[in-house]
Amino acid sequence: MDNAEKREKIISVAREIIKFIGVDAEINWLEEGYVAKTPIISIESLSGSGVLIGKKGQNLEALEHLIKLAAAKSLENEIFPFIVDVNKYRKSQISHIASTAREVAVRVARNNRAEFLSPMSAYERRIVHTELSSFKGVGTESVGKDPNRRVIIKPQTNII
Repeated sequence: MDNAEKREKIISVAREIIKFIGVDAEINWLEEGYVAKTPIISIESLSGSGVLIGKKGQNLEALEHLIKLAAAKSLENEIFPFIVDVNKYRKSQISHIASTAREVAVRVARNNRAEFLSPMSAYERRIVHTELSSFKGVGTESVGKDPNRRVIIKPQTNII
């Protein structure tokens, strides 16, 4: 099965799940993702987006997990990476997280003092690490245990 057939199967699975939930939505595959170029299943809905997103994106995380499980089963347990977004909720969250990370990184580099970010999911921490991977003068590290795991942004010293 080629990648186009896999994408179609995944979209079909997503459509079935959204239909079962009872939300009318348009579902598309976007090749260029928001983070590390991971493809996106874009779900656009005029009504029902609140149900799909939930409080602080909790329903969206569960929906993504469900679609990934069903897709893996449909693809005979093959893993095909993608993320799910509803009405560009994740895109705006990613933008906010990346912006906050950059602001803190500037402060850390200027003050030469490490700062902790608020606790985040693994997905959110990955956004911070990716965003700051090429940022000069700072480094990132995840510390702590879930659900309180967070990123520390610390000054980097060049040792020669």
